[in-house]
Order: sequence, then structure tokens, then C-alpha cells
Amino acid sequence: VVEEGTKEGGGGAGGGGSNKARHAYRPIELTNLPSEVLASSENYFWEPLYCAERCWASSMAVKSENNDRQQSSNAADGALGGKNDPRRDWTPGQVRARSLKRLRKAAKFATLLETLTTSTKAAPSAEGEGEGEEDATTTAAAPPANPPVDQHTQMEARAYASWMRGNLALEQNSWQAACEEYQTALALCESLASDSHGSSSGGDDGEEEEEGGKKNAMKQLELL
Repeated sequence: VVEEGTKEGGGGAGGGGSNKARHAYRPIELTNLPSEVLASSENYFWEPLYCAERCWASSMAVKSENNDRQQSSNAADGALGGKNDPRRDWTPGQVRARSLKRLRKAAKFATLLETLTTSTKAAPSAEGEGEGEEDATTTAAAPPANPPVDQHTQMEARAYASWMRGNLALEQNSWQAACEEYQTALALCESLASDSHGSSSGGDDGEEEEEGGKKNAMKQLELL
């Protein structure tokens, strides 16, 4: 995160250093957003999912391309782009390191998605802003907000994150951790399948419950 410049007559030519710092890009920390804000746009959930998918695909591509290169009779014209590709001369250790690096990022983004779907962070009250320690204590004691999405979407996100963490643990030869994560993902998928079957045969009663649920701010996203 770039901090805003406070030094007068900044270090850049013409004293524009502080202006550049003031208008510099500052990423949003999604975990600090209130649940109400997260529920206002689906993009808060699609972004970490998209990033997780890209990192996972990149990790798998590195492994696949390396396997193709090893099986190729002509390494200079292999799947890694030929003699002009710097990855052509990578050692197995470098390939593994690159693949694991991308997979760690994929697990990180998947875990972020799981965290966002279960967020109960309440929005700060307008009355308590700038009032002192008493108001800060009141804000901290405020009841948690409702999650931004429904339980079905939360289970989907948790299953996806567990599966991705299992992939990472498997590549790291952490067999026990991989087994636990895969078991969690399998149990959640089985529960989702059971709930989906039950809701499809619920009939009119299920429709009445759905009408009542529309009053809540939570919404269902088809993440998987």
C-alpha cells in the first residue's frame, strides 16, 4: 500500500513527488469491507475466484509444459516455446518452485473467497465517527452483521478453498493435510448435493420458504 506523501516540495522534479504519492493507486483490503458492502456487488467474490483460477491454471500449465518438453525429442522446439523461451533451460527444481509459487497464490485467493462469504463485519455507524473512545467501544460491541451470501454459497466457497488447499498440500507432500482438506471438500460437496436434491423435491413449501428468504440481504452465487 502506498502511503500518502506529507513532505512539502516532494523529491520529484518540480516538487511533484507528494502529488504523485497522493494520487497513487491504493488496493482495497477486501477483508476490511463490511458485510453490507460485500453484498452490494458480486464482483467482490468473482475477483478472488478469478485470481485463484488463473493461478491454479498457471501452476498446472507449468507442470504440463515441462512434461511435454521432457517427452519431446527436440528440446529446442519443445512445448515451452522453443529456444527463445527462458523456461527451456529450467531445472526440475525451478519448475517445481514456479508451480508451487502459483499454487500457493491460488490457495491464498481461494481462502480469501471463503473468508469473504462468511464475513460478519458490521458497517461503522455514522454517529460514532470521530466521537472518541466511548464511541469506538460502542462500535466494537455492535452485533455482527449477516453474512453477505447465503449458506449454500458459503459451503461452495469453503469446499473450493478446501480443495485448493488440498492441491497445495499434495504438491508439498503433506499427505495428512491433503487428506484432511480433500475430506472436508468431499463432505461439503456431498452435503450440497443432498441439499440440492431436497430443495428440488420440496414442492410448494420450498417456494414459500424462498419467498420469505428474499427479504434477507443474503444472496446465492453459483460459484462452482
